[in-house]
Amino acid sequence: MEKMKLTGYSDKNFKNEIGNMVVQIVPKEYKGKKGIKYETGQEGGQNVQSPAFTGQQNEELILDFSFDCTGAIEGTKDSDTIESKLKQLDSIVYQYNGDKHEPSYVQVAWGTFLFKGRLKEMQTTFGLFTPEGVPLRAKVNLTFIQFVSAEKAVKLANNQSPDMSHLVTLKDGDSIAMLCQKIYGDSTLVDEVAKINGLCGFRRIKPGTLLLFPHLRKDG
Repeated sequence: MEKMKLTGYSDKNFKNEIGNMVVQIVPKEYKGKKGIKYETGQEGGQNVQSPAFTGQQNEELILDFSFDCTGAIEGTKDSDTIESKLKQLDSIVYQYNGDKHEPSYVQVAWGTFLFKGRLKEMQTTFGLFTPEGVPLRAKVNLTFIQFVSAEKAVKLANNQSPDMSHLVTLKDGDSIAMLCQKIYGDSTLVDEVAKINGLCGFRRIKPGTLLLFPHLRKDG
């Protein structure tokens, strides 16, 4: 059976490999996690919070696998220890990488499955000890957060697109006309945006006001 492989890279292009590790025992399962980001704000003085979509969260990969240094697993060397296995894993997914002072980029490959990301969290549970207290088994739980390049993020989110709704907190110096120009490319939509937000007009709006800029279909 093909085993899972973790490979660390020093660069976001996943070109400069710093090390790799084949998982000793094939995991029984792995978990994927997706999420949606919302911004909540009060509308028209209402107490009820109205969530507005702001984007997708980076996917997460959750892995559970074990190390066994009892000698029961085929291919285990006499020199293998739980400490050395964890040290190798740390060097790939956890330790700071050179002068960059940040952890590596990690690729997880198993058969046709491929995930690229960075470590978010790592937990280790030790079990089965020698009379001297040396652990012979360890269960590792890793959570990776997906890495998406800036170019791909723009393609996926396209947050400047007029085809998406935007929830914007008005800042000092902002105006609805300026934001309409930025979001829609058309400052003449100010009256429509003001009406949608229940405003009497589009001038002299207080900083801190939460405004909805929905997808608007322009004539022509």
